[in-house]
Amino acid sequence: MNAKDFWNKLAENYDINVNKKYADAYQKTIELTREYVQADDRLLDFACGTGIISNPIAAQVQSITGIDISENMIAKARQKAEQEGISNISYKVATLEDEATQGGTYDVISAFNVLYFLADLDEKLAVIYNMLPEKGYFLSVTDCVAKQKGLKPLIMNILMKLKILPFIHYMAAGELTAHIEKAGFKIVRVENLFPDPPNLYVVAQK
Repeated sequence: MNAKDFWNKLAENYDINVNKKYADAYQKTIELTREYVQADDRLLDFACGTGIISNPIAAQVQSITGIDISENMIAKARQKAEQEGISNISYKVATLEDEATQGGTYDVISAFNVLYFLADLDEKLAVIYNMLPEKGYFLSVTDCVAKQKGLKPLIMNILMKLKILPFIHYMAAGELTAHIEKAGFKIVRVENLFPDPPNLYVVAQK
């Protein structure tokens, strides 16, 4: 199962499932994001999923472009936006590198709960850095699961190799911020939103 198929399969019940455990973390993500966006900002939400963050912050910005590789996630996000009467979000099945994405102009780029699924993390961070203007914000939330020994990590690695699970990038909090700084960003704020594994909200600026 490739990454697109994996997320397509989860889309229908994604909000219900994550809110069972992470409702508070998602609400904190929304609140923190509102602190770093302005009314005239154009925001790109990379791997936007079902719009679980994009939709609630839409009223605080000029426009949002939400992109995701999962057609089902995008369909769900569009449905929710329409039901909520949100008109300033454009949801697209796309990647960061697609011409349509690269052709946009963005003041803020967000990547919520996706960085630890990227095998090419440094490359993606470099793309994001180059897309932002000077002083532009990169906002992210990432589960920080350090490399561990034992049976569970071994099973996880086997499932990843069999493509039953998507790639997972194991890294501690310090490793995550080091990757972001390596791309050229200045870390402005770091806040943990969940006890185990740590769900790190990082505010970085170009």
